[in-house]
Amino acid sequence: MLEYLRFFRSRSLWQVALVLSAAVIGFAARSALLEHASAKRELMVEYALQDESGKARPQVGYSIYYRSDGATVTAFKKAQSPRGLFRGKQIISLPAEKAWMMFDPETSLVFTRELGPDEVRFATLRHPHRVDSQEGCMGEVAAQLGPGKDRTCERAETPILGYSVWRARGRGGPAGRQIVFEAYLAPALDWLMLERVDLEGGSVLGRIVAVQVQEGRQDDSRFRVPRTARVSTQAEFIRTFSSFRGLPGCDECERRGEQADHLAKTIPPVY
Repeated sequence: MLEYLRFFRSRSLWQVALVLSAAVIGFAARSALLEHASAKRELMVEYALQDESGKARPQVGYSIYYRSDGATVTAFKKAQSPRGLFRGKQIISLPAEKAWMMFDPETSLVFTRELGPDEVRFATLRHPHRVDSQEGCMGEVAAQLGPGKDRTCERAETPILGYSVWRARGRGGPAGRQIVFEAYLAPALDWLMLERVDLEGGSVLGRIVAVQVQEGRQDDSRFRVPRTARVSTQAEFIRTFSSFRGLPGCDECERRGEQADHLAKTIPPVY
C-alpha cells in the first residue's frame, strides 16, 4: 500500500547520464529509471521486486518497452492503496521528439518536459558492445554508471531466463552512505539488466529481477498518450497522484516538483 508513497519520498543513490524528474524515487523507481540503458532492439522486459529473503513480490514491479530508436516506456504495475487497486504511472521517453512524459492512466494527467542534449545523446548515440566479453561488460558499466576503480565483471554460471549474463559489481552513493550494487547484464539483449541487488553493510536493501522477456516489435501506441490526457505541472501531478489514491500528502515532494517546474522546459505531449 505504501509503495507509491516510498516512490515519491526516497532519494536516488547515485547519478547516471539520464537526469530524471525529482518525483522519480524509491528502489523500484530507481531500478526502473536510473539503471537501465537504452536498447537498440525492440523488446519488453518485465521486472518484479523480491524481499530480503528472496521471496518474489509479483504485485510490485514494472515493465519496460524498448523501441529501436531509443524510445522507452516504463509502466509500473497496479498497486494497492487506501482507496483500492490502481494502475501505476508511466514514464515515456522519446529522444527523437526530445520529449519526456509522465502519465497517470487513472487521472489522465500528463507532465511533459523537453529532454536535454545529454539525455538525447545517451539514448540515441549509445552503441552497445557487441562482444560477449569481460571488456564489453566493463565498458557497459562505465557507460551507464561512470568510471570507477571498484567496478568488476565476471561471467555468471547460471543463465537468467535462458540468457547468458555477466555479474557486474561496484559502489555508488554519497561518501557517508556507500551502496554496493550487483547487476546481471545480458549481452544478447544489448547488455540490459536482468537482475540487480543493492546492499548496504552486508544487508540487502532491495532486489529486482526480470520475470519475462519478449523480443519483437512493440506497439507504437504505447509510446504516446491518449488525446484525452490533461496537461499538468509536475507539482500538480504529484499532488493529484497521491490524493486520488488516498495516500498521505508529501509537502517535500511537491516542493521538489515546484522547483523542477521552474527548471524544466515544458512542451506539449506527444499524442
